[in-house]
Amino acid sequence: MGRIVFINYLPERTLFALIRQARVLPEVGRDASLRTKAYDIEAITNSIHSLDQDTALYEHLNAAVYHQAARLNMPSYQMRVSEMYRTILSCAQN
Repeated sequence: MGRIVFINYLPERTLFALIRQARVLPEVGRDASLRTKAYDIEAITNSIHSLDQDTALYEHLNAAVYHQAARLNMPSYQMRVSEMYRTILSCAQN
């Protein structure tokens, strides 16, 4: 497909979709990531090749990353923390 320019880096949009399993929690990447084994060269190579050659996968991950990022913004975080505290406090009162 030619999305990868072979000058020792991946384009930023492609890189967002490739998340190393050893460093990122699955709940952070969710379906906006292509997880691979961090120290398996063949697995990393295959993942990069998939991002370059599989247009449907690339487009899915590229769209999903923005949705996932919106879930991780500060207002969303504050809402989830508030809900957690409400739940904890309601259990403690019972």
